[in-house]
Amino acid sequence: MKTLLDFGPIAAFFIAFQFSDLITATWVLMGAQVLAAVLCQLFLGRIDGQMQAQSGVVFVLGGLTVYLQNATFIMWKPTLVNGAFALILVGGNLYGRKTMLSRLLGRQLPLPEAVWRTLSWGWAVAFTLSAVLNLVVAYNFSEAIWVSYKLFGGLGLTVLYTAVMLVYLGRTGHLKALSEAESQKDQEPKS
Repeated sequence: MKTLLDFGPIAAFFIAFQFSDLITATWVLMGAQVLAAVLCQLFLGRIDGQMQAQSGVVFVLGGLTVYLQNATFIMWKPTLVNGAFALILVGGNLYGRKTMLSRLLGRQLPLPEAVWRTLSWGWAVAFTLSAVLNLVVAYNFSEAIWVSYKLFGGLGLTVLYTAVMLVYLGRTGHLKALSEAESQKDQEPKS
């Protein structure tokens, strides 16, 4: 559900662009972002930090795009969001006892803190790569290609990074350990 809420506004932006221009698509993106935040509150009970940050950046850069009639602002959004995520992960690794990923996902995925640190560094690199790739596409290709990249490239890179993370967890034996722990939990008598 959360993934759908995260990618829904981007999909709406892509569809709107197919039938209009970048400025109109940006209006649609801002409306879809409001809807995603409202649905997040209704279905998940809260608007998490990622949704808040995403919404803030969409409204500031989308507003500048619409007001100044300049697509540059909305084209920088993925770079700024991914860059911010990378900096948060690096900062958590350098200055925190627990990583940001561990704080966010530790209850669902109990892993040793050293593994969380490795995953955090990997995701920081992935977010940095995504930030840079967005600028490469934005400044070297047409708006239409950039809009397609924003949806399909962003989603594809996220799937790729997740696959790499799962391969790492599998090769280090952590997926098997998690699976065994889950099996033991399922076999415990219910009270």
